[in-house]
Amino acid sequence: YIEPQLRSPPPPPPMGWPYCKCDTRGGVMPYSLASDVYKESIRRIPATNNIKYCFTMKTANQCAPGASAKCCNSVPFKVEFWSFKKCVGAVRNAYINDTQIPASWDPDGVWKITMLDRYINKANADGTELCLELVANGPCPTLDALCNRNGGKCIYAVFDKTKTCCPTYTNIPTINK
Repeated sequence: YIEPQLRSPPPPPPMGWPYCKCDTRGGVMPYSLASDVYKESIRRIPATNNIKYCFTMKTANQCAPGASAKCCNSVPFKVEFWSFKKCVGAVRNAYINDTQIPASWDPDGVWKITMLDRYINKANADGTELCLELVANGPCPTLDALCNRNGGKCIYAVFDKTKTCCPTYTNIPTINK
């Protein structure tokens, strides 16, 4: 795991993504997702062939130099993944630490897990699991299909509740079973 402030910055957001005015610099909030992703292929979702992929939230000890106190002290509200329009509907459910929540999509192909602040806070964010259940016969049945950008990269942003802070990262997931 590399502290967010030590990572190289992500490429410029494609086509203005995220689609709001916010601070996209990596490390302005202490939250990011680990690149190790586990896939529940052994324990498939009951009565389906859907597969659940889980990311683990990491918390840095400090924010990047120049980060505002507002961003650095905030609690994560949502995580958005830049996907494809063709993938809308590919995520059946989302999970925060095994608690099922509805999947949420924007029509332009942005998938998100929202209301994180109802389940996690600054004290327990590190190690929180954020999972998505992909529909086996859906338009994007694998994580690679859902967020394959420039060689298998997932591009995501972590937002605070005010949408002032949205550090954006490029993650090359390592799928573990």
